[in-house]
Amino acid sequence: MRPDQAFEPERPTPMRTSPIKAAALLATAGLSVAAFGTAHAGDSDSNPGLATTTTVAGAVAPTAAPTSGAGETTTSAVPVGTSAVPVGGETTVAGAPTAAPSALPPAATVQQFQALLVPMLGPTTDLTGEFASLGFTPPAGIPTPDSTEVDNFYVYYYPDAEDTSYSYYNAQVVFTTAVPAADVVTLYQTQMVAAGYVQTADSVENEEGRQVRFLTYDIPNSAYNSAEISVGIVDDDIDFVQLELSDWLDPTVIQAFSSWPTGLPLLDQATEIDSASLRVDSFGGDYEGSIDTNWKLPIALADLRPQFDAALPSSPYTIDPDYEASPNSVYLLGGEFTSMSIYMGEGYPEGTSYYNVSARFDLQL
Repeated sequence: MRPDQAFEPERPTPMRTSPIKAAALLATAGLSVAAFGTAHAGDSDSNPGLATTTTVAGAVAPTAAPTSGAGETTTSAVPVGTSAVPVGGETTVAGAPTAAPSALPPAATVQQFQALLVPMLGPTTDLTGEFASLGFTPPAGIPTPDSTEVDNFYVYYYPDAEDTSYSYYNAQVVFTTAVPAADVVTLYQTQMVAAGYVQTADSVENEEGRQVRFLTYDIPNSAYNSAEISVGIVDDDIDFVQLELSDWLDPTVIQAFSSWPTGLPLLDQATEIDSASLRVDSFGGDYEGSIDTNWKLPIALADLRPQFDAALPSSPYTIDPDYEASPNSVYLLGGEFTSMSIYMGEGYPEGTSYYNVSARFDLQL
């Protein structure tokens, strides 16, 4: 199983979910859905939760884990604590939240989004630093294994200007490394603990000779009360890692999504952006980017589609004839995208609507 198979083509609509969603790694490793429990059963994207086991800190965490017979899946808890490998020097976890970097400007164009996404793919010596251009500062002290190459990633933005303690992002990156999986486990356990993170869970999944080790850490001093780091290490023919972050988000970052896509009907009436995402997927060496934004419109749902249809002829977009549109959804062609979909739904308060826009485009490395 290749790491570029970690992400399915479907694009979920961003919703407020529990912070860590690692079902993509399940698909990557080829593990059985039935083997996973309800540790994240609150996720509203219907992905099965991972059966992560939390144990008492203090014991040394071994890198070896039990294996299973062909076709059998087993789950094993691994003691959580510090590694026996000494770590030189001290690092500290970032404290107060940091304002958004300027690389993701307000009212960004599609070309500006593309310019930020492409350099994040491929070799890197600073894995989390690659995300700094996307509107947030990742927590400090997360190691980058030698010979790391980024294959896929996404960022979901969930701003909350009314109560910023609920404003957060969820980012995930899948990468390969020349470092053996067991050594990657040791690297993260030693350097994360040395950097001040609190390991809260450690579990192993085994199926048909493949092994996936999950490490979970709290982020001290974060302004987001559910801040968390999850590391999934896959020991297979090709070893790879899934790193997932959920941490505080400066809610003003969402303004980067305020003016795309150019000329789309009704966006000039939007009162708020509820959520948004940036994503890059690889398909056998081809790369595709996508942008997703969920807007709020002061238009009753019954009036939304008629107003959209009336304004569409003056826009650069046309209805895609290969898809049958429903009353609340439509597929478009045109502009800078290979495809675009729009979903319209009942909003809150009554008499408003939400307007989800998702578009895809090819990325040339």
